[in-house]
Amino acid sequence: MQITGLAKRYRNGEKAVDDLSFRVDRGQVLGLLGPNGAGKTTTMRMLMGLIHPDEGEIKIFGSKVVPGAPVLSRLGSFVEGPGFLPHLSGRDNLELYWRATGRPPADAHLDEALEIAGLGDAVERAVRTYSQGMRQRLAIAQAMLGLPDLLVLDEPTNGLDPPQIAEMRKVLRAYAAKGRTVIVSSHLLGEVEQTCSHVVVMHRGRLISNGPVAELLSRGHLNGSTRLEDVFLDLIGENA
Repeated sequence: MQITGLAKRYRNGEKAVDDLSFRVDRGQVLGLLGPNGAGKTTTMRMLMGLIHPDEGEIKIFGSKVVPGAPVLSRLGSFVEGPGFLPHLSGRDNLELYWRATGRPPADAHLDEALEIAGLGDAVERAVRTYSQGMRQRLAIAQAMLGLPDLLVLDEPTNGLDPPQIAEMRKVLRAYAAKGRTVIVSSHLLGEVEQTCSHVVVMHRGRLISNGPVAELLSRGHLNGSTRLEDVFLDLIGENA
């Protein structure tokens, strides 16, 4: 995936995203980092074809992203919280979602997605009985339906307990290791450090830094810290 010169303005003319460029390759788990208002969600919404950029372009597997582009069928996403029909079971919600895509049932790989979710027998219960963590896992399973080549997840570990977070870490790494690409937006910098191979740091709509996590951490080592959190705060000018 390649983003080049991407820009998006608010109605007042202020730029939410300002001349953003970076690349993500197959096999990578990329952490998209930045404080609130950095432009992360706007970038992800443009990546999904939900809103138009004012400038620049996004290419996925060589094809330009525009609303309804066929290449978007190769993208699975979970952004700004899950939305499910509460009276239906987890399984029924996933099946209904997949039917809406118009693609053959066999292409859903539903059992694999449910295995990733790890909901067990709860998948047969009404979603209204689910905890926040269970809804989160169901949403991630929904994003993985069809085993998309590019997976875009916004705060995927929100609501998960520590064992579930550790399991999600393994899932995302294994998913990318099969030649796919994963983009994760998260405020849990310690988790990003353990999960992601690469990071992009944004601040006030602009790119501040990007590259392998190990490279960023080695930069922090020169300043006496080996934690991604400290390097991140230095980059956005928030460290004391």
